[in-house]
Amino acid sequence: STFHSTITSSPSAVTANGVSSSVITVQAKDNQSNNLNSSGLTVTLNDNGSAVIGPVTDNGNGTYTASITSTVAETITVSGAFSATALTDTSEVSFIPGTASTTNTLITASPSSVTADGISISTITVQTKDNQDNNLTAGGNTVALSANGDSMISSVTDVGNGTYTATVTNTSAEVITVSGTLNGSSIADTDIITFIPGAADASQSTISITPSSTTADGLSTALITGQVKDSQGNNLSAGVGAVVLSGDGHAVIGTISDLGDGTYTTSLTN
Repeated sequence: STFHSTITSSPSAVTANGVSSSVITVQAKDNQSNNLNSSGLTVTLNDNGSAVIGPVTDNGNGTYTASITSTVAETITVSGAFSATALTDTSEVSFIPGTASTTNTLITASPSSVTADGISISTITVQTKDNQDNNLTAGGNTVALSANGDSMISSVTDVGNGTYTATVTNTSAEVITVSGTLNGSSIADTDIITFIPGAADASQSTISITPSSTTADGLSTALITGQVKDSQGNNLSAGVGAVVLSGDGHAVIGTISDLGDGTYTTSLTN
């Protein structure tokens, strides 16, 4: 009877590594729900996911078995048929991620560009994955993060769902690389964060004159260079609009040129 026959899986939870298997058993029953104890039925099995079901074995006692494996972490439903007539019963198998892999685990930074003001943050997320590239869904691993440059990384939080997070700040305008370890072994993946200068700060910006001494003949010139900086003393790398220079005495300051890289130049004669 396709209505009374049963499909069971044992175990019902298996590691999704392509090797560990669950055994699917079909127990053929009659219309009174009695177990059949002889063979001869044509039994087919299928699933609704990425699993691989092996050949069905007729055990000669009214049961039919097959093994099922998968490399994808998912819960699948196994269904069956007698001679192409579907069985009413089904069974579920949960394929769960394996152990964390340093090769497949990912490190990501968001946002990837942050103001270097010591306050603005980028969040580093480590997504642990197994050898089949499945996301782990539980915590318990030991993750440590580090970076080159002058950045500061907070302590790592185990979110409990296979991800680990930390925040990073910086007062230096620079590009840094974030790397990590998983249970003491280096994670292959890394990510980059660009810390950019903040807004122009007049108190930090500098003015230089070259040469510092020149002939007062109305022809000889000195070059004035203004370097715009942010509140952390980082050089800006783009223009900020109008810059005005003035001086005491009788010197004449020429037209100011915005070089587009955070510097402004002009000439000085007297």
